[in-house]
Amino acid sequence: MGRFKSKGFTLIEVIIDLLVISMVSLAVVGAYSAGYKSIEYARTKISAVALANEKMEILHNMPYDSLATVTGLIYPPGQIPDTEEVNRNGFNFQVKTTISCVDDPYDGNADGTILGKPRDINICDYKKAKIEISKEGRPPTLAKLVTDIAANAAETDGNTGIIKLCVFDSNLEPVNEATVELTNAEYPDLHMSGLTDTTGCLLFPNLPPNVHNYYHVMATKPGYSTDQTYDRTSQNKNEDQRDLDVLAQQVTPQSLYIDQLGHLQATFKDVSGNPASNVEIRVYSEKLKWTNPETPKYDQALTTDANGLISLENMEYDNYYFQPMTSGNYIKTASPYQPLNLPGGGNVSSEIVLTAGASDLRISSSLPIQGTVGDNGLAVKISGENLSGIETAKLIKGATEIIGNIGYTTSNEMEVVFDLTSAETGVYDLYLSKSGLEIRQPNGLEVIAP
Repeated sequence: MGRFKSKGFTLIEVIIDLLVISMVSLAVVGAYSAGYKSIEYARTKISAVALANEKMEILHNMPYDSLATVTGLIYPPGQIPDTEEVNRNGFNFQVKTTISCVDDPYDGNADGTILGKPRDINICDYKKAKIEISKEGRPPTLAKLVTDIAANAAETDGNTGIIKLCVFDSNLEPVNEATVELTNAEYPDLHMSGLTDTTGCLLFPNLPPNVHNYYHVMATKPGYSTDQTYDRTSQNKNEDQRDLDVLAQQVTPQSLYIDQLGHLQATFKDVSGNPASNVEIRVYSEKLKWTNPETPKYDQALTTDANGLISLENMEYDNYYFQPMTSGNYIKTASPYQPLNLPGGGNVSSEIVLTAGASDLRISSSLPIQGTVGDNGLAVKISGENLSGIETAKLIKGATEIIGNIGYTTSNEMEVVFDLTSAETGVYDLYLSKSGLEIRQPNGLEVIAP
């Protein structure tokens, strides 16, 4: 019986073959998926462009006076939706329509700032229409068309006025693409909105005259604070930022101020350094809504947590005060001094020491908070409570002490003169004492080089 040899596949060869087949299959599937997505995107793009052209053609065929959206920058408002949802070829699109007036510099501008040109109070020389198409729920714009549309006849002046609204940040830099809304209680159909340009400004033209402070404007931007004008009443005579008047053939200017929101945090401790928990604290801003009576723009009663902490997100740039409302609690020191300054987009924290003793030494502020090496007579005015009769005043930084000469003391104010002739630069604590009572204010004075 003859012998024969049968050849077969080893286990390793089978595994390698399966891996190769899997890799090829994945590549094919990936290529197919990418191709499908490209085809799908192309179909979506074509449909979006066709829809944009269709919407723009509708605008071109409308009467010129009807070219206005429901809440856009043209008054009286039109019937064109600012945004609408449209299904086309199985795709859900969001259509955004913007129609605004264009002030052509050829015949001057509303501010009268073009040399050799007259002041042009009618800023609607022609209209600019913009159509933007995006897929519903997805921000990227798939199609955008912009065109200028002019009236058949020349512009004519009317019995209307203009509001020029400019938005700035806390550094007085213009804020572009801020959303501004304009309303008027006497005209229920007047609800206009638009975005500021690179100068931070925009114009609301063709407004009916009104002298009752009924034009209300509000400005904001995602991630930013909100600013607005306020209703003027006999109880709240805010002369600086009241609602606006509009006069015929006049431009009414108004500025609003917004900036990025920030984070504010305060940690409260007792004199032994333990967390001051469950203490009710009033937190209020320096900015006012009204002046009669004075009403802070932000004013809340909050309670410290188990760690003595109050943490506030999305806070407007401002100066903030912390005032204990729970009886038997007084601020002994606050570092930094109050008010606590929160800049636009800032993240600021404060450490506040509370005392239960009404007669305990307390410091609320000292001025100046900075001195220069070489100054042999820096006079520091200290404000607080129970300061009369202070016996010792000094600056402390590590092992370094600078003894001050006490000029005068009253219950809530005193003056100390420090010799900084040979002082080291750095931040010093401010120390006061009398008759067994003492207080140490962290970061009381900074000494800088000349």
